[in-house]
Amino acid sequence: MKRLLEVNDLQVHFHSKKQNIYAVRGVSFHVNKGEVLAIVGESGSGKSVTAKSIMKLLPEKTCSIPEGSILFNGDEIITMKKKQLSKIRGAKIGMVFQDPMTSLNPTMKVGDQIAEGLIVHKGYSKKLAHEKAIEIISLVGIPDPIYCCTTYPHQLSGGMRQRVAIAMALICEPDLLIADEPTTALDVTIQAQILDLLKDLQEKMGMAIILITHDLGVVARFSDRVNIMYAGKIVESGTKNEIFYNPKHPYTIGLLESVPHLDLEKNQQLTVIEGTPPDLHDPPKGCAFTSRCPFAMEVCDLYQPNKTILSSTHHSVCWLMDQRAPKVDDIQYNDFHQ
Repeated sequence: MKRLLEVNDLQVHFHSKKQNIYAVRGVSFHVNKGEVLAIVGESGSGKSVTAKSIMKLLPEKTCSIPEGSILFNGDEIITMKKKQLSKIRGAKIGMVFQDPMTSLNPTMKVGDQIAEGLIVHKGYSKKLAHEKAIEIISLVGIPDPIYCCTTYPHQLSGGMRQRVAIAMALICEPDLLIADEPTTALDVTIQAQILDLLKDLQEKMGMAIILITHDLGVVARFSDRVNIMYAGKIVESGTKNEIFYNPKHPYTIGLLESVPHLDLEKNQQLTVIEGTPPDLHDPPKGCAFTSRCPFAMEVCDLYQPNKTILSSTHHSVCWLMDQRAPKVDDIQYNDFHQ
């Protein structure tokens, strides 16, 4: 399968007068044409920073990419000038942000905002662009699309604003859609509708999707492959089935164990991953998960673990994969209860 996006050894640093934050620390992954890749992790793990790096949307004054490569259709994103980037943003890569109210212009009518992409990238006339905007608004499931075009974002509900944001991202039929926690601010019923909509549009348009989320239920329903991210690194990667049914990294196991179950007994507490992520202005010398890991060994605190290839699609970055470590099969989910 042809690779649409390749990210290799990406490093992203944020700078201030007092310190540097090493937000992304050597991330590598790829996205094939037409697939859904989920990037999962706690808040602060580097998911959104990685996503914004792909479109070079990070602030230039306070942020740098000292190392790494981002290839989109074989073209290097990192070294692109603004004029080249403007031909890709919105046209070839679309993005849906967490909160549509902050990504939509409150002073512009919805129809004008959606049509703008076609006018800028495709050279459409204003009339034709508005006709296409009505079509895409209808496609994303908004009733009375003609009326919707005449409204301002604040006049719509949260679910409708998110559909408008999706319509804006899809209007130019991009090859890749980056959805950064697109259902976080929505109630459960609307979440399901938005996810079904994205999946349906993805299949109709044949585009690839990078789904940024911390919701494993969304991942199970929507993704083909999964990257588990922690403290600026990808610690495990695999197909959906490999991650859910054969997890190898203790962090992945902890995330899965912390998901509420319908058969939870009365007064039974949910499992939690004790502790907090490390401060990335001074990253740990060894594995960043060591202080929270119930299976940590002395070597974990001293040295970075190597990537262990478990299959052509599955890898884990953990010292437990070393042949001298305790057998991974001996690890049980209920160890996180201890």
